[in-house]
Amino acid sequence: MIDEQFEFRLTQYLDGTLPVDEAAAFFEELAKSPEALALLDEYRRLDLVLKAQPTDEINWAGLAEDISAQIDEEQRSKLRIGFFASPLRVAMAASVLLAIGVAGWLSLRSPVMPAGPVAVAKITGPVAEVADAPAVVQIEIGPASSLAETPAVTYHYADLTPRPARVVIASGEQARQDDRWSPF
Repeated sequence: MIDEQFEFRLTQYLDGTLPVDEAAAFFEELAKSPEALALLDEYRRLDLVLKAQPTDEINWAGLAEDISAQIDEEQRSKLRIGFFASPLRVAMAASVLLAIGVAGWLSLRSPVMPAGPVAVAKITGPVAEVADAPAVVQIEIGPASSLAETPAVTYHYADLTPRPARVVIASGEQARQDDRWSPF
């Protein structure tokens, strides 16, 4: 049975590249196997047939230029990375941008019109009211000063803090009452 290693050594022998230290083992295998001798004879005939064929003249400089051009093209194609590597993707991105631009232009160009008639109300703002007579009742925030002399209240009068219950000038969302941010 002839293995690939023997065939490799056989081609080296015919090419004249068989190492000297392997030549003795190669010749021993040739002497022991008639199958190996038949393969050597077949390789020699194949070699003669191939050498008898006419060969075309090879333009080595042209071949080198073609290979270099293909390598350069491959390197250039590897430099194109990302989304815009394909012309189709560039065209898709341009069409999306164009559609967004046209939609924006159309929305700014035509004003939004109401569906039906619009009622208009004229509002005249708050006007300060002026009292015609002197104040009848005085309103105080916090403990009344008259309670300061009352014996039951005197003891706790210093603990009472005058403050409004809640005054809202302007606000957004109504805050939850009695949490740590809004204790009153």
